[in-house]
Amino acid sequence: MTAQTPISAARETGTSLGGRGSVEGPDASAPTARGLHAPGRIDEDLRLVDLTLWAPGGGGGLDRGTQPRVSEDVQCAQALTWTIPQGCSKTRCSMDQEGTAFTPSRTLDTPRSAWVTITGSPGLDAHADSNEDPAPLRVHDATVQADVAVAADGHPVDLHDAVLTGSVQLADTTVKAVGGTIDLDQTAVLGDGVLERWITQRFVAERDGVPSVGAWTATPSLSNDAARAVQGQGAAVDLILLVGLVDASEALTTDEASVLLNVLGSPPVEATVTLGAGPITLSVLGNQAPSVSFERPISGARVMESTPIQAQLSVEDDHEAAFDLSYDWTVRDDAGVIMMRSNDVLAWNITDLPADLYLIEVVVTDAYGASTTVLLDVEVTPLDTDGDWSASCSELTWYDEQTATPCGPDVYDLDDDGDGIRDTRDAFPMDACATVDTDEDGQPDDVDCPPGQSTWLVADQDDDGDGIPDTMEGASQDDGPSSVGLIALTVFVLLGLILLLRRRGGGGHLAEKDLVHL
Repeated sequence: MTAQTPISAARETGTSLGGRGSVEGPDASAPTARGLHAPGRIDEDLRLVDLTLWAPGGGGGLDRGTQPRVSEDVQCAQALTWTIPQGCSKTRCSMDQEGTAFTPSRTLDTPRSAWVTITGSPGLDAHADSNEDPAPLRVHDATVQADVAVAADGHPVDLHDAVLTGSVQLADTTVKAVGGTIDLDQTAVLGDGVLERWITQRFVAERDGVPSVGAWTATPSLSNDAARAVQGQGAAVDLILLVGLVDASEALTTDEASVLLNVLGSPPVEATVTLGAGPITLSVLGNQAPSVSFERPISGARVMESTPIQAQLSVEDDHEAAFDLSYDWTVRDDAGVIMMRSNDVLAWNITDLPADLYLIEVVVTDAYGASTTVLLDVEVTPLDTDGDWSASCSELTWYDEQTATPCGPDVYDLDDDGDGIRDTRDAFPMDACATVDTDEDGQPDDVDCPPGQSTWLVADQDDDGDGIPDTMEGASQDDGPSSVGLIALTVFVLLGLILLLRRRGGGGHLAEKDLVHL
């Protein structure tokens, strides 16, 4: 049979189908047609394609004999009892007579979808025994006006945009109603049955009046154990939210939800919104990169070796405090080689840089990814311990004619500490407070600091290193003449006395008595 094949209305019992093959577009919608009868001899290879039924009075739309395989859309009008065949994936049915309008097959193991309009009938009926586990019956765009709009016992039902006028009765199964209209006050639930009320809510994200892609999380305001968070991604998203829950013990409903929106590059937005009143638009703030500048040092600053570079930033941000931002400091030499790195906040004390030209770079980033980079060049000059690298210091000779002393950085200065003792003769060439270390033990024989200077050095208590403190030796080498000097002095005194005596005696011979005394 070909598409839109008319079914004869001559037979009061309808049309019997048998044999093999397929029937495309059979039309049993004539007012006097009695539907289709599928006797037991039909094998599973018989296919009914785009079936249209009309079964007025008490006739059956499709007898449940051996079920044929039905594909594509099945349409029925005034079918008293319509059982979804095993091979049917889409069914459309309209009925305004008394009886059970829609009965899904219990043997279905995959979901089936139906589009129905039912008035003046018990409506949708889905039952399954306790030992059965049927796939959900999915009903789309249904309009049901009946005392009992939906009856489900052990058989799950999903209603999408269904307009129900009448009660909903269910036991030991789950009925999901997404969109549409349903009166939860007319719901009767027995056993472990649950009626879930869902709505589709559109959310729109904007930044500066322009749609912006964001990450959404919406949580309807039900109790903690019933609330279900739903997530989505996009500038405009449709989220299916659970807003009602009815079981045998209680009924929970809400028209509010808490919403969290995260748009890359902007602060997050949290809001409590009213659901079901049209699209909900949330606006996020724009985000500006931090404003960053150096407070110190100034660009081109010259800092001597061993002197810390105290770098300090001035930072402002439109959403965060300066201490909450992230900082990445980098110091590069004039060849671009990274010498030092740090993540210190706002300030960094830079030390131990050898003499060279350097570029200090700081990248300041806020929590939303916006960043600002600032640069500063500094010069680290060679160490000049005594600070005599002045304008009068000749860089050709490293000699200051005004002071008549060597000058310049330590690498050129012949007297680094400026104490008047050349470095080659100074045991402490970098410290003007000490010069001599007799026993070379690292402690100076004496400590004497020029005005305005100090030292960590401590005077040696045993200058000659013989193990005897200077105080117990009577005098140290610095307290007076040495023992050799005393002997020489004694010899000179004796010689002077002898010469004096000879002059008094006129050059004659000494008496025996005088010789004895001598």
